[in-house]
Amino acid sequence: AETLLLAWLEPFTVLARAAGLADERPSLRQTWRRVIARQAHDSICGCSIDAVMRQVLGDLEDVVDFARATRARLLERLAGAPTDRVVSFTAAQDIAVFNPSPHTRSDVVRLAIDVHPS
Repeated sequence: AETLLLAWLEPFTVLARAAGLADERPSLRQTWRRVIARQAHDSICGCSIDAVMRQVLGDLEDVVDFARATRARLLERLAGAPTDRVVSFTAAQDIAVFNPSPHTRSDVVRLAIDVHPS
């Protein structure tokens, strides 16, 4: 959850804001609060009873799901996708590649493209 926040949400929230897109700072703030609330020593390292550990793990899974949805929304907006998420069918496909690391990279990006979409 922390890696997702630090490597993806924080930098891309700033980038989106600088580009004049919708402000995602409230989502970022809410996600950080949820992560920090689950950081209690007894909860995070499994020193508590099993029920507490299961609850914390479930909560953290929810946090990660929320963070991933926020990340998807941010990256879609940065890539120029419409905000209503309705995309008309076309044979052409635009692809945007995001680098979450603080370093320039020149890796090869591979992805599968369905040439016969349903």
